[in-house]
Amino acid sequence: MRTAEYIQRELERKFLSMSSVFKAIMVTGARQVGKSTMLRHLAAGQNRTYVSMDNARDRELAQADPKLFFQTYKPPVLIEQDGVLHPLEIKKTAEPDRRAVKVFGILQKANRPVGAGGIVCMTDAPYPVEQINSFIPANLI
Repeated sequence: MRTAEYIQRELERKFLSMSSVFKAIMVTGARQVGKSTMLRHLAAGQNRTYVSMDNARDRELAQADPKLFFQTYKPPVLIEQDGVLHPLEIKKTAEPDRRAVKVFGILQKANRPVGAGGIVCMTDAPYPVEQINSFIPANLI
């Protein structure tokens, strides 16, 4: 059996450049064009962990025990979930600005469904910022 050889993508250079500047980068595109393959390849070369939420075990762990999930898959992590985008931002403050979730609006341009998002911060209790976005205490993760 012959092992498939990795095909370099045009997007790689731009992705690597942007990943040194931004905490999160969204990669979208048509099915079966190599998005996941590229992310797995780049994760290996960047000392990152690649996790697919298509894997039922990883998805269940992330939902049931987020703390254990992030102990198992230490940041930086590339997380892919087919279909719905869930924005997450981390702030080192107990009182983040409500405008922090405004950056989530950029995801509307992705032509993909956007679900609930959150700002992980040092607040004492979770509370809503907007209709579907919330501040999430870091001690819950």
